[in-house]
Amino acid sequence: LKVISPLMARWLVETPGTGQAVDSYLQIDAYSIPLAGVTFACAALLISLGKTRALVPMTAILVVVDIALNYIFIFGKLGFPALGMRGAAVGSIGAEFAAGAFLIWYIRRTFGDSRYGFFCIGKLDHRVSELFGRLAAPIAGLRFVQDLRWFVFFLIIERLGASVLAIANIVYTCYLVFCIP
Repeated sequence: LKVISPLMARWLVETPGTGQAVDSYLQIDAYSIPLAGVTFACAALLISLGKTRALVPMTAILVVVDIALNYIFIFGKLGFPALGMRGAAVGSIGAEFAAGAFLIWYIRRTFGDSRYGFFCIGKLDHRVSELFGRLAAPIAGLRFVQDLRWFVFFLIIERLGASVLAIANIVYTCYLVFCIP
């Protein structure tokens, strides 16, 4: 993502300022990928164990922290510099970190360290890693297609102007918060 985003921004986004903003966002937001992986893994574990109660507060934490940090870092509040689009990426990283930390805390509190050995570092079994890779590949492919659909949508909207793009981003954020299960 860090290598491809400058090329994507230059080739696909029509407005140079918007292209630079997209690239600056992706350069920072790329660091949230491992954090999102932790959050998804913890959520999948809780779902598979039938302990989904923690997912509602995790989602609330994610949304509230994201909104608060975006406000702080985009507009430069509480003594922080105004970072604009880069501030949105910093806010996203903070929100993913908070959600992942909450789920790890919940799993440790609920199941302890020894019952399932979740946080015990042991020998890496390559067969298990290969099995997880095969199981995760279709889900990753589906997620890629879903994200690609939105990416193309926003490329089309971007050609209509910056204000239309801003409105579409707000609508998309509301969709993510209220419509995605």
